[in-house]
Amino acid sequence: MAAGTIDHGDRKQECSVLVPKSDIKIIDDWHTIGLAGTGSNTFVIDEAFVPAHRILDKKASDAGNAPGAKLYAAPVFHMPRGGPSAASFACIAVGIAEGFLEAYYKYTRPRKSRGTPVGALAGTQINAAISAVEIEAAARLYLGVLREAMGVLERGEPFTKLRQVQGKRNVAYAAHLSMIAVQRLFNDAGGRVLYTDNDLQRKFRDVHAAAAHHSLNWLSAAQEYGRVVLDAKE
Repeated sequence: MAAGTIDHGDRKQECSVLVPKSDIKIIDDWHTIGLAGTGSNTFVIDEAFVPAHRILDKKASDAGNAPGAKLYAAPVFHMPRGGPSAASFACIAVGIAEGFLEAYYKYTRPRKSRGTPVGALAGTQINAAISAVEIEAAARLYLGVLREAMGVLERGEPFTKLRQVQGKRNVAYAAHLSMIAVQRLFNDAGGRVLYTDNDLQRKFRDVHAAAAHHSLNWLSAAQEYGRVVLDAKE
């Protein structure tokens, strides 16, 4: 799948297209942290023909009017892109953070520093509580966005611009909270988590990779929300 623009002369059409693997050349340049398994290499398409049925119009998709919306009644097929739909990425960051928290508990309970149980330290206990409530808040945020969006679609109400940017704001902040919570716990866990065979360092890399997705950029989502609610003109 690739994204691009079709030049129709009098207008330009943003779209996504499906191209057979036989028509592309894969460049082996995907050497990343946290996302090595996705295999999202750069690829080159040279003079490939794309029939109309393999083209998805971006404007229609963004508005929740993609071809599938005409065939299926379930609300999820009418979900506009770019707002609450980003929850599909936020849930990954939240899930990793939840897994990190459980692994941190297991790692920290028997841990001692110069004979003192680390879990008995006030700072450790407070850090655990702050991070736990951030991760729980993040989960409730992104789930709340999805529930509200499904309710709007089921009732046939218009999916306004405000609903779009509010949904994106909340899911972006959910990912942001998840990353902050993991960062705090990782810093609290000590030097042994730096070893490559430690599960916490892998989860630390994974949550940062998940939260790096452009749809979860917290500052961009916050700015867009602020622009809409303040009716600011560029």
